[in-house]
Amino acid sequence: MNEFYFALPRLLARSRANQHMRSEKNSLEANVVGTLNHLLVYAFAFALLLKDLPGWQQVLLLLPLAVLVLIFWLLLLYVNSWIIKLLRAAGLMRALPNNRAQTLLISIVTTAMASKLLFSEGWPRCVGLLWLAAVGLNLLAATLLAFRHGDRYADE
Repeated sequence: MNEFYFALPRLLARSRANQHMRSEKNSLEANVVGTLNHLLVYAFAFALLLKDLPGWQQVLLLLPLAVLVLIFWLLLLYVNSWIIKLLRAAGLMRALPNNRAQTLLISIVTTAMASKLLFSEGWPRCVGLLWLAAVGLNLLAATLLAFRHGDRYADE
């Protein structure tokens, strides 16, 4: 049995007539998406802070930029936890588990960053295009699965 969190791999598995379930237990899928997510935020920070510097300064600041991106992630998760609390206090998102709520908010932020990267040049733009293509294909797959009643949930 194949277990995938994202709709696109579930749709592909279904097209090969394999069983599929929705799950968060696929480590390859999590690592690929997590790596792309981190690369996107790094590319956004690079385009925002380092794009106008000479090449030698860009290389010199790659590691400090990685530390800044790590601090950004910590702050984003903290701010998101407060946003989730406020939304729940307002009566919204009460049925959504914390991990799914965090995923939703992070996806919104990273997709906004990818959209902004479309206006940059070089490798950051390619990373933004890759992210937006992946999100678009996943949404299309989710729509197709919903119409085909093929979206099954594990552990729910």
